[in-house]
Amino acid sequence: MSHDVNPGGIRFFESAMNKHGAVTECVEVSSQFYRIERKKGGTLYVYLTGMYVVGSMDYYEIHRDYPLLTTIVLAGQWQNIAPDAKDEAAKRQVGVFKVKGFMGCLNRRDHWKFDGPSTID
Repeated sequence: MSHDVNPGGIRFFESAMNKHGAVTECVEVSSQFYRIERKKGGTLYVYLTGMYVVGSMDYYEIHRDYPLLTTIVLAGQWQNIAPDAKDEAAKRQVGVFKVKGFMGCLNRRDHWKFDGPSTID
């Protein structure tokens, strides 16, 4: 299963972060893993994934590989989040979102609780 994000998806995410009013800095820490500094609410560590569907086992795998993880963002609008993944991640204060949902959660201290556009359509 591939987590790769196409270059256009990466450019879109980085551009959106650099333009968002709640974001003061967006730094790529490693491939597809970002540190997002916010004006309010502190730092988020975001894994940008290209997986078609993220389930709970995928969440556990990503969290194992990125222990600082606070958020998983699906790079494409055609991608989906299984409800069990969102529930399991939220137990550890990790949010799982599509890009649009992630943009909405950036203004919240409890970002993982944001219930914007996110799961299987």
